[in-house]
Amino acid sequence: MRLRGPRRFPAGRQRTAGLRQRPGRHPARRGRGGRGRLSAAGHPDRGLSGMTTQRIIVAGASIGGLRAAEQLRGAGWTGAITVIGDEPHMPYNRPPLSKEALAGKASFESLAFAPKASAADVEWRLGTSVTSARLAERVVVLDSGEELPFDGLVVATGMRPRRLRCEGPAVGRHTVRTFGDAQALRAELVRPGAR
Repeated sequence: MRLRGPRRFPAGRQRTAGLRQRPGRHPARRGRGGRGRLSAAGHPDRGLSGMTTQRIIVAGASIGGLRAAEQLRGAGWTGAITVIGDEPHMPYNRPPLSKEALAGKASFESLAFAPKASAADVEWRLGTSVTSARLAERVVVLDSGEELPFDGLVVATGMRPRRLRCEGPAVGRHTVRTFGDAQALRAELVRPGAR
């Protein structure tokens, strides 16, 4: 697979990173040349069976990373799959963070997604992140300095919130994107005298 840059979509539309497969066809990917076979980085004519190191790394451990791992298994990949994400949690549903979770009506367990049985053997490296990738060498570098070789790389890092650069104190400003963010905001809201 090839490492691709971020794509922008119109407001109100979301895209889940992952791989899709049409019945009777090889897993498809988009590129300047239209649709083609899912291939190893730098080898557009090689399919899943032609990979050599038997490891696909998925950078991003949110819903996009989970679905990518499931789709790889569905496409017939039997080698190792390693999903790497900076959050300490398994993938979970984010919209309730600003609703039920913030109101204290939802536990993390109720938000977590359960991987399909076909992806039960996927390795999850949580609480760490990919800081760079050397595509020619097929190696990713983690924030710990550890280097992991790969045969295929899926980038499913999702988005980061845009923080407004407003004047005034930073205390009391919150961004709600993670379960930890929601917990921190709730802790401030339940303080005596908080509005």
